[in-house]
Amino acid sequence: MKWVEKKSGWKLLHLLTALKFALSLLLPCGVGIAESILAPSSALAAVKNSADLAAEKWIDDLTISTKQNVNGQEKWVKIDSGSSLENGANVRAKIDYTIPHDSLAAKGKVTYQFPDGFKIDKEQTGHVYDSNDSSKIIGDYTISTTGKVEISFNENFDPTASQIGSLQVNGALGNSSSSSDKPLVFPGSGTSITVKKQEEADIKDVSVKKTGQVSSDQKKVNYTVTVSSENGSPDKIAVTDKLTWINNGDGKYDADSFKILNFPHQKEL
Repeated sequence: MKWVEKKSGWKLLHLLTALKFALSLLLPCGVGIAESILAPSSALAAVKNSADLAAEKWIDDLTISTKQNVNGQEKWVKIDSGSSLENGANVRAKIDYTIPHDSLAAKGKVTYQFPDGFKIDKEQTGHVYDSNDSSKIIGDYTISTTGKVEISFNENFDPTASQIGSLQVNGALGNSSSSSDKPLVFPGSGTSITVKKQEEADIKDVSVKKTGQVSSDQKKVNYTVTVSSENGSPDKIAVTDKLTWINNGDGKYDADSFKILNFPHQKEL
């Protein structure tokens, strides 16, 4: 019996030695067992208070749609990335995103910037709902006229759970160049479109209108000359106004009545 106990003790010691030797082969030199277990936890990314969807690569998909006639009805139809569209075309952009768990702090904020050339005529706002409970509001979003998206989460946002969301915004494409097309690349998505250059007729849209009326005593003519343009002009615009007299009429301008106003604010320049 004593020999057996010694034999068993030798086997156990041999086994522990072999196990220790095996572990020493698997672990890097100078790294203990406890250190190897804790390493993955210390390597986790830091939780952020604010993050950019494109920079963090949290965008799953970004699609562009245009209104098209489908069987007699106008519908939003997705177009292929790389498509060319007319200057001024109305489009809809839809972003699908996923915020990974434990990556954004409670009451955190995410942002996104649409490229220059995607024009939004007025600020848009709305609620963000929980992807697992459509009745729970977890934040609010704003989309400015400069194309800046901000999503601010509230106390209902659970940072320990992944959050799947989407948002869409309507806009118009703009390219002020008459010589070259304009590529638009939507950050973080791989989606791009090309806005065609302006046609010459679209650029030169300056118009002049003259309206007025004769005073009740027939001694004065009050009138307004309106110069307008939707697209503006890269060059200076010269306006010449003169009166043509009928039946040898005569008169002169009232210098004190002369004003230049900025429309639509009606502020004097």
